Amino acid sequence: MSGMLIFVLVLIAALIVTLYMVYKKGDSSPAPSPAPSSGGGGPTIDVQGIERTLNPDKKDDGTSPSTSGYSIREYDNGSTDDYDLNKLSKNVSMTLQWKNKGGFENVEKIIAQWHHNTTSVAMKKEFTKSDDSNDDTVTNYFTNFTNNELTLTADGSFSAVGTNIIRLYYVLAGTTDEVELTPTQTDPNTFEAWTIGITDLSGTIGMVNPTTYTWTPSRGGMEIEKDMFTKQYQMWPVGGYNAAIKLEDQWTQWDENTNNSHTVSMVPVDGANNRVKFILYKHNGDKVSGYVYTDSNDKWLKNGSTNNNNDIFEIIVGSKSDHYRFKQNIDGEDHFLVLKRHDTEPSTSNDKFKMMKIDDMGDSCTYNSMDIFMAPMSDTDRTVIDSTITDRRTAAAEYCRPQ
Repeated sequence: MSGMLIFVLVLIAALIVTLYMVYKKGDSSPAPSPAPSSGGGGPTIDVQGIERTLNPDKKDDGTSPSTSGYSIREYDNGSTDDYDLNKLSKNVSMTLQWKNKGGFENVEKIIAQWHHNTTSVAMKKEFTKSDDSNDDTVTNYFTNFTNNELTLTADGSFSAVGTNIIRLYYVLAGTTDEVELTPTQTDPNTFEAWTIGITDLSGTIGMVNPTTYTWTPSRGGMEIEKDMFTKQYQMWPVGGYNAAIKLEDQWTQWDENTNNSHTVSMVPVDGANNRVKFILYKHNGDKVSGYVYTDSNDKWLKNGSTNNNNDIFEIIVGSKSDHYRFKQNIDGEDHFLVLKRHDTEPSTSNDKFKMMKIDDMGDSCTYNSMDIFMAPMSDTDRTVIDSTITDRRTAAAEYCRPQ
């Protein structure tokens, strides 16, 4: 075979290989990039509170109060004919207060939505990280470990009569998915919607000062100082008395002059400083053996347990200064320690110190008693409150009883 023929054959083979590779490259598609994971590494926030405000209606010149544009008549049939509810709704605002945790490096958008009657998005505000006009407030929305606040005021395009709630979402760079930052509707830590009625809106006419309703969440993961474990405490639920007396006998009558010196001490569980067991001391200082526990039948607190399942309480920060809440998960549901007052019998012997689900509390006296002032006793006299702390016990005039 001549050299020329060999050269031609090699050239043809090379051409065939080249054409095949070009064809294969043009026919192939790059593998799609995996979608960003929405679990585990996404940004998170800690909701600090929500302020819900009814503002005084303004006159056309901006002063208050106003009757401009509204007919003010007494009515008893629930008719909306007398009011422009969309316009009156402009007096309604909601403010979300939160703290960013980690994970905001790749967040491109923050979106606040006003949800009306559960499913309808009545209005929303969007903030984009790359917007050059962002001020320091907006910049903080995209920054880890910052305290933030955002207010939505109804724009007059809808009536706020019904349920209203503010929710916060984020969008990661390179995606379009809106992921909720606030607790979802199915989250047990979510906040309730604000129900607004016609009378709430009409009441803004003639109002002089704003009326604000504040929701504050119960805090989890409480860590307490180690010296709390070396002291004895009285237990004063908001609106009540030293309910530690009920740990000896739930039927005991409270008497501020005689048997008011029952105390408890707290024992950390497995070295944790947010999970404790209680030891009871009688009014004369005698220590009761065993631990305080929750009776599985009536959820009353009793003493003398050696059971490790129903005598452990998680400490939660209360909604009032220097107050705590105590939680147990019973049959898969969160229960909180409350002083349940009898609604018809004024005798305190019918009051019960017990664990209850929030949904079952039913009255403000019981609900507020979740916040318990743990009054530390003096190191030298266990019947006297430590004089170095602020005394936040409920005064007798503030004792609460359901009506």
